[in-house]
Amino acid sequence: MKDEAQVLASERSVIGSCLIEPREALPLAAQIVAPPHFLAPAHRHLFTVLLAMDEAGEPIDAQTIATEMERRKWLEDAGGVAAIVQLMSRTPTAAHVEKYARDVRRAAKTRQQIQDLQSALAAAQDPAYDPDAGAGKVVRRLTEETDSHDLTTMDVALAEASAQAAKECRPLVTGCGRLDGFVSWLPEDGVMQVSAPAGTGKTAWGMQALTQEIQRGGYALMFSAEMSRTAIARRVFAHLSGLDMRKPSDTWTGEDVNKSLQVTQRLSDIGKRWWIDDTPNIPVDLLVARAHLVNLRAKQAQERAGEEPRGLDLILVDYLQTLGVRRGEKPESLEQQVTQAGQNLTALARRLSTRVIIITSLAKDGGTRYSGAVDFQVDLRITLERPDPAGDLVNAKIVKARDGEQGAVTLRFNGKTYTYADSNAPPPAEAPPKRGRWGGTEPFPAT
Repeated sequence: MKDEAQVLASERSVIGSCLIEPREALPLAAQIVAPPHFLAPAHRHLFTVLLAMDEAGEPIDAQTIATEMERRKWLEDAGGVAAIVQLMSRTPTAAHVEKYARDVRRAAKTRQQIQDLQSALAAAQDPAYDPDAGAGKVVRRLTEETDSHDLTTMDVALAEASAQAAKECRPLVTGCGRLDGFVSWLPEDGVMQVSAPAGTGKTAWGMQALTQEIQRGGYALMFSAEMSRTAIARRVFAHLSGLDMRKPSDTWTGEDVNKSLQVTQRLSDIGKRWWIDDTPNIPVDLLVARAHLVNLRAKQAQERAGEEPRGLDLILVDYLQTLGVRRGEKPESLEQQVTQAGQNLTALARRLSTRVIIITSLAKDGGTRYSGAVDFQVDLRITLERPDPAGDLVNAKIVKARDGEQGAVTLRFNGKTYTYADSNAPPPAEAPPKRGRWGGTEPFPAT
């Protein structure tokens, strides 16, 4: 946060601009700041009077302001008429009132965040303190105002778009070449929804996309409301090793054990960039809180590694219909609960500039179960369907692409290793028993 002298200088510039150009500068400033945003009591009082006089249609000048301040018994604390005149004389132009107002609001937000954190630390001393609920409350307070953006003009938006275009965007990779052609364009703050009936393999698809991101140096976070962290680890291990984790390890051959050791070493390196939260029915506010916390940890890890502190590259939520509500709240309906969860995740992607993949259950009509509104919130939506429930082929349909193309591809799913591949890739064959290091087909001996 800027030091107090700089903050007070910005506040004086806002007040001075509104005094010398009340009809032009005051409406602009009022769109950005309110009296509580000002640090100095005198500035809060002056801005309150300015707003009240403007709303009443009264003429605004040094004398009328001083008269109203005197009526409210604020003039002496503000320094008298001389202080008001001095504010006007020290402000050469009102052209930059919006910049000054944003500086004032930013400083006010920082002060509020510090107060919230101090309150959280004080609450943590209570023996009955619930750290999870506390984290949700603190981060919700820290991010509430971030959801409302200031008005801007097209030239500013165009400059921001040009700056983004100049940056290298990491394409989204799923491990299926044909499908990547439809999804790689997803922006770095975009939201993808993967919908499928139960048992289709939608969780495996999301985890494969997440694994691809981790393997190319990304940082990711997975929320799993149904599967435990150990179940997730087994699936990732099977995906990377090609081993059927449903079989007991004492049936592995020597080659299987070697694969296992290699993947274990590999996961020990890349696994530090993958966070897992397996809280059942996690409330949305707690999910948002932990996403912000992990995003901060990712930035710290990137700085230690000499990388640009970009934060998380991908967040996977499995799945939407299992998310809970804020503690102490009760939604009017399950549809409202799912819709609000989708809105929170979309806002989270924008706030953190992080891709979010949402796994959802598919309704019979082809929309999201319990809330079709979610389908309109996301940037990209894919549905997975198995034409033959007993087969290994899965149809992936791109039913919504905000900036891409719609289409369909057929994938092949290996249920033993939880892996998707293009349908033209050869299916995994049932390999014959491999000879172990000790010259036979017996399992690799335990060490």
